[in-house]
Amino acid sequence: MAQKINPFHELYITELLGEDSFVKIFSKSFVEHAMALFQPGNVVLTGLQGSGKSMLLNLLKPEIRLAYFRANDNFPVPAEFQSFIGAGINLTTSGATDFGQREISEKGRDSENLIPLYFGDFLNYWIVSDLISSFYKLATYSQGDLGEKIGIKLSLDALKKFVQVLGRDDCWFGYIGETNSLEEFQSKLSERITTYRKFFNFNIDSFSEEFINSKTRIGDPISKTVEKLIECGLISEDMKVFIKIDQYGELNALEKLYKTVTPQFQQIIHKALGNRDPSVSYRIGVRRGEWPAIPTIFGTTSNLEEERNFKIIDIDISLQRKEDKKSWIFPKFAEDIFERRLKLANLKIEGDTSNLMDKVFGKYESRDKISHYIGRKKKAPESLLKLEPEWPKPWCDFLISLSKEDLFSSWLGAAWARQRVGKEQISKPIPQEKPFPWDKVYWKKERVDQGLLQIASKNQQQLRWYGVDDILCLSGGNILIFLSICQKIWEYWLKDSKDNNLDNKEIPSIDKGIQSLGILEVSRLWNEKISENPGGDERAKFIRRLGRRLYNSLIEDTAMSYPGGNGFSFSLDDLDKNTALKDFLNTAESYGDLYGLSHTSKIRGEKRRKWYLNPILSPYYRIPCKHTKEPRYFSPQNFPAWLDSYEALTQKEKMQLNLFSK
Repeated sequence: MAQKINPFHELYITELLGEDSFVKIFSKSFVEHAMALFQPGNVVLTGLQGSGKSMLLNLLKPEIRLAYFRANDNFPVPAEFQSFIGAGINLTTSGATDFGQREISEKGRDSENLIPLYFGDFLNYWIVSDLISSFYKLATYSQGDLGEKIGIKLSLDALKKFVQVLGRDDCWFGYIGETNSLEEFQSKLSERITTYRKFFNFNIDSFSEEFINSKTRIGDPISKTVEKLIECGLISEDMKVFIKIDQYGELNALEKLYKTVTPQFQQIIHKALGNRDPSVSYRIGVRRGEWPAIPTIFGTTSNLEEERNFKIIDIDISLQRKEDKKSWIFPKFAEDIFERRLKLANLKIEGDTSNLMDKVFGKYESRDKISHYIGRKKKAPESLLKLEPEWPKPWCDFLISLSKEDLFSSWLGAAWARQRVGKEQISKPIPQEKPFPWDKVYWKKERVDQGLLQIASKNQQQLRWYGVDDILCLSGGNILIFLSICQKIWEYWLKDSKDNNLDNKEIPSIDKGIQSLGILEVSRLWNEKISENPGGDERAKFIRRLGRRLYNSLIEDTAMSYPGGNGFSFSLDDLDKNTALKDFLNTAESYGDLYGLSHTSKIRGEKRRKWYLNPILSPYYRIPCKHTKEPRYFSPQNFPAWLDSYEALTQKEKMQLNLFSK
């Protein structure tokens, strides 16, 4: 009998499955929020690791288009935007990053300025080869049915004319020359690419004079290819051509290797975008923080301008929860992927398929956790509440009596008394009727998680995390984190399951304790991942201090005056004056260690930005993941002292923090 499987065992499943399986696993729910990808114009697609960049960009590949056609499934792009050909290059798998293995020199010429030109030439040859291959795949599949549908007309005579006129074009500086068949033309492209590979792997000592004197200008051969396809009648004039460039961030390593004053490899790609060719649109997939704030163009003093030369689609911002929960698109996205994973694992899904996550993980109110936090051996209410000794006895008796009926209500009542009544006014009449003042909807809602945290801490209990709402909150709009949580929960459920009937394909309802164990493990692993990225050791130290400090401040705020105290905020003016702090926070945000948002300041006319720990770190540091009320306000001068106030730091750590206050 086959073993039970974990539908979430493989996190990066699209890298392992073929095109036909992609059709089954791809969620169409997010496409409508990234429609700029399928319209003319250059697009930079940004997002944290696992945000879904590759999934979206894969829709540009002809193989994926053909897979939908074979499956007789609707291609997940509106019909009016389906007339396109996608091609491109992966800078790692293509060998483009091999430019770091060996310098190129020419007699009497500066090699530092030559390398980027050769790099651009390599990109041209690779992309043109892939573009022609993509065109031919779409044109010939199923006797051209798909090709004709999207605007491709294949004719052998036209194809021969195409390779002849393109080969003779000046953009190649004579390298391609006369060709009479597609195979011959592609062979010349392959020959050039192979020569580069031979050189960078030290299989040849130098390039020929013909090779040296035929370096192409970045983007020109690509544009000419599209121009000749239209001219020869092989594609329609309104056909869109999208060129995808993957692994852009890997070029940072090349820049460091050559120790260039300017990022010349990236500048070559920027030059292609700056050509503003209406027949070709580029698609750059980058992690957050990898795309430069000012993208400079190679060989000029000009910069690319957002909206003029390119648009940015930030997946993380699109999937982040907004103030209005109804506008949050991530839950629908996650639910769709969840269902597709279960179907791919051949689990039984019968009847209504909506709310599958509810069936597996359940829906719970936050207060459902209080019985666990109180524990089996319930402490005396007065020892948990720790009411101020100077408070009048009637108030104390009232809250203690209330705690026997509803401990949580009495906890909120004590906080309300500390915050609203005050020591001098504690003699005011005790509320006699429900709803009590602390039961007002928003006052209570903003303090539920902090109150539960304090009760758990007082009773030495670990926070519990379970249910759909917790899982979505902890995912923070990142689909990789969501899948990681599902993976670990399912893994723990399989270990715990006593039912080893291997024919059982029923969808489980997973115990709350199992869910909590899985979530805590994911949180721990995600915290460890911080150190794996460049500069991660220093950010990990900062996150540890911040996490502990936030926990302590929430515990000790017995009046619950700062229910939003699991975050912190700076004015943008202060950050502009303090580049060390600004750069540090932006880097932490770009790697996903912090979660940043602009917000409205309490101070009129002031612009601010707030930060929280990445929500998945909340279980590890035992703080609420929901962002309620205002975060704590700081200046660069008082932030280090606040951060430092609960533990002794080493001299080195103090010096690093002092950078923030300069």
